[in-house]
Amino acid sequence: MSNKFQSVRELLKSHQSAPETVQKFDNLLKSTVVVRALITKRTKAGLTQKQVAESMGVSQSAISKFEKSSDCELTLGEIARYSAAVEAPLSIQVGPPMSLVQSVKSHAFAMKDDLERLAFLACENEEDSELGKSVARFFGEAGFNLMGFLVDAFDKLPASVMKAQTPALRLLQKGPCPTDDGPIVRRKKKAPVVA
Repeated sequence: MSNKFQSVRELLKSHQSAPETVQKFDNLLKSTVVVRALITKRTKAGLTQKQVAESMGVSQSAISKFEKSSDCELTLGEIARYSAAVEAPLSIQVGPPMSLVQSVKSHAFAMKDDLERLAFLACENEEDSELGKSVARFFGEAGFNLMGFLVDAFDKLPASVMKAQTPALRLLQKGPCPTDDGPIVRRKKKAPVVA
């Protein structure tokens, strides 16, 4: 009968490995978080070490050495070049992790900046009407998707919040438009005017 293990740590514990062996393994995992993430990006992209090496202008053995290194043995430049070669955006955060609210705000302001850069690009290339039209279409699509995300998240709020809706929350409510008084007023459709 073969055992199935969820992790190497589980395997080590099941074989009653010495606590120091388990600790060494845990330390190894902690020291290779970035390297393992990049290797995962490379394999998911279907890239070989040789392809990454060619993209970076180094030998395949240099990539092999990179992937066997601990995070602290690598320079930021090496990590950035490898990250670019496997098309995995690199971002660095200094300080404590952001709260969920800070993260949402950070992403929202980054999107605002990117949208303004797109608008500027369209203005710089005003003679290219197709570019301007494409940017405008994208803005419409992005706005629609963002509003959809907000509405979907709003629908997941607890019932107690739904009962004490503020005017701002009512804007995200699906269905007929609520009035400022709170209850939903269903408006009768007007008959079309025939000329």
